[in-house]
Amino acid sequence: MRVVAQSVHPRSPGKILDIGCGDGSFLIAARARGWNVYGTELNLDGLSDPQLAVVSTIGDAQQFAPFDCITLWHSLEHFVDPRQAIHDLHPLLAPHGTLIVAVPNAYGFQARLFGTHWLALDVPRHLTHFSKTSLQLLLTQNGFKPSRLWHHEAEYDIFGWMQSAINLIHKKPNVLFDMLTGRKLTMSILARSTQLLAGALLFTPAFILTVLTTWFRVGGTLLQCSKPVR
Repeated sequence: MRVVAQSVHPRSPGKILDIGCGDGSFLIAARARGWNVYGTELNLDGLSDPQLAVVSTIGDAQQFAPFDCITLWHSLEHFVDPRQAIHDLHPLLAPHGTLIVAVPNAYGFQARLFGTHWLALDVPRHLTHFSKTSLQLLLTQNGFKPSRLWHHEAEYDIFGWMQSAINLIHKKPNVLFDMLTGRKLTMSILARSTQLLAGALLFTPAFILTVLTTWFRVGGTLLQCSKPVR
């Protein structure tokens, strides 16, 4: 919500659309701050609050437009055709609106260091990866003017360092991530405890590396704000 507050038109809160809203946690937080909230999500059964105005596709969200803010928190990389998704979102934004896109940084130091062991590679769930240049080109080609850019998201970057390092020595990738997100795993208590201990030991160096890579603009995440060009 801090990024939204810093990037959206001063008349906010207003109307916000979250693409790929998951269980709706972000929408619930935005609603608590006075926003009128809407979302899209393929799995509508997973919503924390079934009363949320969530539809299945961007096309279905047109009925609620225009929006003062549209967010894609790590959802664009899941689209089969991200270009079409950005194109379809342009007419849904109000003239003063803001588009916020967060994606893994495929040219960040974390991605280059860990390669196929990088947490955010996540094949085949992630279908497309972006650099700063390719993300901004995608936006400009579809009617947006990129503005403020952040080079990290603390929780994603810190955990990315932790899990990617564990992936180097563990045959099955992203086990700690699966544990913490509630996915079903067949593991002994000892194996689970080992994963948690490794994560705890890696937290401090991961935090330091996140600060350093953010400073040098090679963080693990790109968080790009853009305005529509009419």
